[in-house]
Amino acid sequence: MEALIQIEQYIMKEQFSHHFQPLYFLSDWRTFGMESFIRVQGLNPEQLFHMAREKNQLYLLDTKSIYKAVKTYFQSGMHKNLFLNVFPSTLLHPSFLDFVKGIAAEFPLFKERAVFEINEMESIEDLSALKKSIDRIRKLGVSFALDDFGKGSSNISSLIELEPEIVKLDRYFSKGLHSSKPKQYFVESVLEYCKDNIKVVLEGIETAKDLAIAKSIGVPVAQGFLLNEPKDLHEVIKEQQDFPLKIKPSLYT
Repeated sequence: MEALIQIEQYIMKEQFSHHFQPLYFLSDWRTFGMESFIRVQGLNPEQLFHMAREKNQLYLLDTKSIYKAVKTYFQSGMHKNLFLNVFPSTLLHPSFLDFVKGIAAEFPLFKERAVFEINEMESIEDLSALKKSIDRIRKLGVSFALDDFGKGSSNISSLIELEPEIVKLDRYFSKGLHSSKPKQYFVESVLEYCKDNIKVVLEGIETAKDLAIAKSIGVPVAQGFLLNEPKDLHEVIKEQQDFPLKIKPSLYT
């Protein structure tokens, strides 16, 4: 009972906020978009979602989090892509389409700038049903990203069947990329497969050497602590003004 009361308090009173992490074009350091991350004081986000799932509150938490992130982002004046983590079970929920329509009506930029990033914390049990749900939502103008690609065994079929607009390569491939030919070959093969219709993002960039190799083999967009950490939106916006001047001279040294 105590856990239920606690999770309901977090959700109903919206006792959570969001940090935002930029994604950058490696060609010229323009901001491609920002990903939102839920934050709860004194609690790991994974623990929060685990509690919600245990108490059958995951859909409510997911939608409350999405709405608050969207409101925070677009009311700040941001107009780049907004990456929003979403669970497959949320996408399959019968009320989610109407929820998305409501957000789209309230925030005009949502349709062309929202990217639902399919959360790999939850396995995809019915790929066909998920594809139908995604296709219905996509008709509103929303895009989709496949998260942590290369991490799980179901990723290949998800890439083929769900036809995401964006693929985010798991941080496993960025770690030590500069010294691993197999990782470089894999990334290059994904880039070749996706070159015509799908934008590739490499997650987890933490060293200048790995970033340099990512750029040299043609990775178009990157994300990671080397470039910027998830932070309060106002702080990130302020840093965007001088990001190229601040970071470029030190990236490859």
